[in-house]
Amino acid sequence: MRARRALLVPASAQGDGGPSPLRPDVFSSPAATVARDSAGRVTVRATRISEPLSIDGALDEDVYARVQAIDGFLQQEPQEGQPATQKTDVWLLFDDTFVYVSARCWSTAPERIVANEMRRDSFALFQNDNFAVLFDTFHDRRNGFQFQANPLAG
Repeated sequence: MRARRALLVPASAQGDGGPSPLRPDVFSSPAATVARDSAGRVTVRATRISEPLSIDGALDEDVYARVQAIDGFLQQEPQEGQPATQKTDVWLLFDDTFVYVSARCWSTAPERIVANEMRRDSFALFQNDNFAVLFDTFHDRRNGFQFQANPLAG
């Protein structure tokens, strides 16, 4: 079975009514790129960049060597809460105009990657190997904006 990755909030922290994982007041000092509190809630810090990124899929700009990647993801399926079976590095960057989410998704068996959906906004993307990010802009753990793509960039 494929392992999907849960970004930002581990299962133990969902729906517990505690502080939002993205609120700056969770930690008394500025967060590292990724920080987990004693309850398992995760805070991720976006990094400001001064030059726009080239959206070409290469991830070859200097920023990827300078900025620590977000890693240490947990599975959602098939074994919720367990460490992800495949390495994933994510960068959350921003400038005066854009928010950039870059991901390098490693695979020990690339021949087993499922990617056959090419329709934009298709619910069939959930049946493909995919990468998704959800921004909890209301800090309520219920509403947000989700962006999702498969290896075909669908």
